[in-house]
Amino acid sequence: MEPRLEIDVAAVCEAYGRGEPAASIAAGIGCSLWILHDRLGEAGIRLRDLPRFPVQEAAEHYRSGEKLIELGRRYGLAPQTIRRHLVELGVEIRSVLDSQQPRGRTPCPNVKSLRAYLLGFAIGDMYVRRPNERGHTIEVGCSTTHPEQVALVRATFGRFGPVRTSGTTVRTSLGPSFAFLLQKYAHAVPEWIPPRPDPVAAAFAAGYIDAEGSFGVYGGRARFKVDAYDDHVLDWLAAWCRAVGVRCKHQRVGEAGAARSDGTRFNADLWRVTVNEAGSLLRLIATLDPFLFHARRRSAAERARSNVLERLGARVHPVPPAVHLCGGARGSREDHAE
Repeated sequence: MEPRLEIDVAAVCEAYGRGEPAASIAAGIGCSLWILHDRLGEAGIRLRDLPRFPVQEAAEHYRSGEKLIELGRRYGLAPQTIRRHLVELGVEIRSVLDSQQPRGRTPCPNVKSLRAYLLGFAIGDMYVRRPNERGHTIEVGCSTTHPEQVALVRATFGRFGPVRTSGTTVRTSLGPSFAFLLQKYAHAVPEWIPPRPDPVAAAFAAGYIDAEGSFGVYGGRARFKVDAYDDHVLDWLAAWCRAVGVRCKHQRVGEAGAARSDGTRFNADLWRVTVNEAGSLLRLIATLDPFLFHARRRSAAERARSNVLERLGARVHPVPPAVHLCGGARGSREDHAE
């Protein structure tokens, strides 16, 4: 930390009392007007001709990732003074660990619905690792040839760290607040995401479905299906469907070691959750709608919804739950703080 600049307050007051401009006094001392104002303020003296500190502007710079010490240089104030102004404004101050992260990284908001979506998406289609066990970087990535998938990774993670692509690999480097994504490897949906009708559970389901699920129209009838080896997630998904009033079928469709149609064998049990009943499909789509962000998944879900309504003569109109995902990829959702 830079040493505190000592000012002869008595001499400054005398000069200011003689009518000398504050700017001239500050220049003579070799400090900024802001530092002069801060020191005299501590002594109970306020300068009449000092412009107001632009705290809103400083807050915008801080929220964009600028550090307190950088703001101090920008405005000629000590970092702790900048911090005090931001706290008074109600700005959430980053932890020491988060503040030490490279430029371009920002911490993950402590919003359960957002974190649930990201975890569901990571479980379904991303690897998560610490490149250095003693470091604080969390790397998240996947291999894909679909532009929609790359766009989704950029939209969901790009706000928090740089996203890079190399061939078919897309990855992003995140700060330590994303360590919760390592729960992907716990082989259990965490207890803070119970299968019940609330926005946190819906966001988790949508994240996983954006990665693994599919909506389609087959033989003139809309259907939803997800096949995966993640038996713990599909157990959870089936329980969640029942909790929100969606009738589904949950079954094992491939046994570990059994031969596939192409001659290869299943490495583990393959599980499936399907939704075929018209009313349940409409309810599922309506419940997931605020949280689905994969462009192809949303388009397919809309085709499935239109198919069901056409077949039913538009008689079934379930009301979508009023829940929102904080900072969603589409950028039009309000924050839903937990």
